[in-house]
Amino acid sequence: MINNPDDINLGQLTDIYNKIKEEFHNLGFEIDWKGTSQTKQIFLPRSYYLKNQDAVRKQIGAIEYYRINNTRTKTSVSFRFYRSNLPNNEWKEKLEELINPYRQDKITGDSVDPKSIQIQFVFYSYDKNLDHFFNELRSILEKLLISL
Repeated sequence: MINNPDDINLGQLTDIYNKIKEEFHNLGFEIDWKGTSQTKQIFLPRSYYLKNQDAVRKQIGAIEYYRINNTRTKTSVSFRFYRSNLPNNEWKEKLEELINPYRQDKITGDSVDPKSIQIQFVFYSYDKNLDHFFNELRSILEKLLISL
C-alpha cells in the first residue's frame, strides 16, 4: 500500500512540506494526490477553469519529498512549476525572477537553468529566510492569479 505523503513525519522537512501545501491551498490552488508515496500535484484554482471553459486542466507543479543519492531516507522537500504548463508567459517570467539559494532547477549543474522543464525550489531545513521567501512567493502568485 502506498502511503499518502501527508502521513509522513520527518520533523522539519514535514513542517516545510506542510507550509508549501498550506501556501498553495490558501491561494486557491488545487492540491491533488495521484497515489504516489512522496508527491502532491498542484493545479490552478478551480475558478480559472470555470472562467476559461476551453482550458485543459494541467498539473502546473508539484510538492515532493526528495531523496539524495538513492538513499531510502528522504532528505529534502521541493516544489516545482512546470514551465510548459504555466498559463501564460507572464507566469513564466515572474517565476523565473525568483532567484535565491533555494532555486535548483536541476539536481546537478547550474541552479538556474532556463532550458530545464521546471522552475524548482529545494529545502533541506527550516531556516530563517524561509518565511521571507514564502512571503515573496505569495505576493507574486497573488498578482499572477489576479491577472488570469
